[in-house]
Amino acid sequence: MKGISLLALVAILPLLCQTQETEEQRSCHGAFDLYFILDKSGSVKNHWIEIYSFVESLAEKFISPMLRMSFIVFSSRATTILKLTEDREAIRRGLQILHTEATGGDTFMHEGFKKANEQIFHETHGGVRTASVIIALTDGELQQTQFYYAEQEAERARSFGAIVYCVGVKDFNETQHLGDVVVDTGLTSDGGVSGAGALGTHLQPAAATA
Repeated sequence: MKGISLLALVAILPLLCQTQETEEQRSCHGAFDLYFILDKSGSVKNHWIEIYSFVESLAEKFISPMLRMSFIVFSSRATTILKLTEDREAIRRGLQILHTEATGGDTFMHEGFKKANEQIFHETHGGVRTASVIIALTDGELQQTQFYYAEQEAERARSFGAIVYCVGVKDFNETQHLGDVVVDTGLTSDGGVSGAGALGTHLQPAAATA
């Protein structure tokens, strides 16, 4: 599943990227809107720093002045840490806030999707025609009702033209597909998010077209 998912990321994600001096230094220069929906429920208490590092690593790769990002966290409710913006200083401040977020609460992923959908709806109906990509990260299995609502909100995002990816870690249930692709990064023995670097690489197809 992991290999297939990463290959699908290469084939589907509508980014404009180019290769820098070395493969390790590749950064994305595309124009699109990227929404991070992050699980900060009680079950991630011992792994939040790894989740943060995952987001920070991807955020640093996407350096286009036309790229906009939004950071959303969810537990028993959702909070928009950073509204959609291309301001790199605002993005850095958003990352700093993420770094200090306290974990706790339930896993209501659908609340996070609602926050993203509100912004996508506003942008779409405001005449802005930019590709939207949602990366939702969770570490736990959703209860039946929670999954139903999350699935509905993910479908709503796709109806707005967004591409939805779900990054599952730890005990994530791979049968709960919220999008066309489920990427199971897993956790290393010391709690780090494994596969994060690989995902960052595969989010940068060298000749993709938006």
